[in-house]
Amino acid sequence: MNHVNSYGIIRGLQFASFVVQYFGLVLDLLALGLQRASDMAGLPQMPNDSLTFQEVVVETAHPIRRFCRYIDRLHIFFCFTAEEARDLIQRYLTEHPDPNNENIVGYNNNRCWPHNPNLLFNMCGFECRILPKIRMTHEEFVHKDDVCNLKNETTKERTAQYFLSVDVESMNRYHNRVRQILMASGSTTFTKIANKWNAALIGCMTYFREAVVNTQELLDLLVESENKIQTRIKIGLNSKMPSRFPPVVFYTPTELGCLEAEFIDSQRVWTEYALKRQEANTQNKRLTLDDLDDSCDRDIPRINTLFQKDRHVLAYDKGWRILKENPFWRTHQRHDGKLWNLNNYRTDMTQALGGVEGILEHTLFKGFVFEILFFDVLTFSKSIRWKKLTNAQRSDLNQVPNRHFTSWWSPTIDRANVYVGFQVQLNFTGIFMHGKIPTLKISVIQIFRAHLWLKIRESVVLDLCQVFDQELDALEVETVQKETIHRRKSYKMNSSCADILLFAAYKWNTSKPSLLADSKDVIDNTTSEKYWIGVQLRRGDYDSHDVVCYARAKFLTYTTDKMSVNPSATGVMIGIDLAYN
Repeated sequence: MNHVNSYGIIRGLQFASFVVQYFGLVLDLLALGLQRASDMAGLPQMPNDSLTFQEVVVETAHPIRRFCRYIDRLHIFFCFTAEEARDLIQRYLTEHPDPNNENIVGYNNNRCWPHNPNLLFNMCGFECRILPKIRMTHEEFVHKDDVCNLKNETTKERTAQYFLSVDVESMNRYHNRVRQILMASGSTTFTKIANKWNAALIGCMTYFREAVVNTQELLDLLVESENKIQTRIKIGLNSKMPSRFPPVVFYTPTELGCLEAEFIDSQRVWTEYALKRQEANTQNKRLTLDDLDDSCDRDIPRINTLFQKDRHVLAYDKGWRILKENPFWRTHQRHDGKLWNLNNYRTDMTQALGGVEGILEHTLFKGFVFEILFFDVLTFSKSIRWKKLTNAQRSDLNQVPNRHFTSWWSPTIDRANVYVGFQVQLNFTGIFMHGKIPTLKISVIQIFRAHLWLKIRESVVLDLCQVFDQELDALEVETVQKETIHRRKSYKMNSSCADILLFAAYKWNTSKPSLLADSKDVIDNTTSEKYWIGVQLRRGDYDSHDVVCYARAKFLTYTTDKMSVNPSATGVMIGIDLAYN
């Protein structure tokens, strides 16, 4: 009976990996031939170690000296005599004549064949160049992040150095991934774009590590890609001005690490683990993670993978590193543990950007009422996400996170010092927009809908009246009078009038104009029976949010101009910054 499997490889713990490995074995035998494969493998009773032969005669009997296969890519090292090389070249030219040496024109000889004999090859995305010690012009070894040492495990002698860089194919793959992120962005949220970019960037940096340092083309590509991602978000805000977006909004990793040092540290950690496990077995007790606390996050793979429930199947190859749909294809957290830690990066970036307080100074963090409103909007958007919506409603819902991001950074994005000459005051508010930023404009209008700006000022005035009513005797106040004013007063910026008028029970001694924090008030013989109080709201930005200076300037302006109406010569101006107070 014949059976046709039309669903692909049957999945199982060992069966799928066995089929793949058996198929790879067939490819190896076809490439090497049975005789050379047998020579490299050795006798069944005494198999050869990796990259070794039983005898020198067996090793030199065939041009193939080294063989390696990574999934579907073969790496073969040939060694020819001068006569064999000439014969091979002649046979090739017989099949492919090249009388004018056209195939040599443009060939990068300087790159592939440096002045000293080197072994140059590409493997797993790395371009490797091995320089043997006996071929070095200088006896000294190079000490750089992208240069690692090869040593004889028996004698511990350094016999060669290998230089790493990122090959062209890997750079093109990374470039295409960034292009895919940009092309698929469409009307998606800024957060999704940033998350995809961060995943691609971290995946690239944690894989190539120190090889990035020696690949100037990749460093240039990273900078170019970062600028494109930032520009995509800026276009979503209808603004591409770099001055609107300081590094506090967009930043990239700076730590590259050193892979060779991590390998050495990993060997030490696993050796310590073997000793601790042997000691625990001797004492007839179980080894716990608490006993290995000082060794965690410094080993490859991580030791904590031995303490998970599926630790018994870690030895089986389940194809962890074959699937390449994501930037972290070469590792799996269940199998290897998490091989990178960005805590130091976050700490360094926070320090470089001025600390936590310096970063929050760019945001609406101090305006708690705004933060509550934002999270109310987010909660609302999540609650209706799975309801039946029209395409227009769903498209508008996708913009909620973008508006949240824009509003959170609005003190930095919407600044007077950035865009001079274009200023628009939003209706029924005292907020000024500098430049065309429709996403932010929609957010602000939505927040201050239903005359919220006016209601905030009225609420502050009523609270002040209640406080004065409770402190009549202490302040020697006869009457507290709330003035009847036009609602335009709260957002009319070229004139003002009093909101509250206090009548004295007797007379108050007054001083010259001073600030609230001044301790040396100059009180003369001037007295007053009336005292007015004016409330001014504003929405500051990162460059200008000193409400003390703002209140002092407004007091001077509104007490000296001819348009403002004040019931007495003495009074106080109260300034409230809705973004920073």
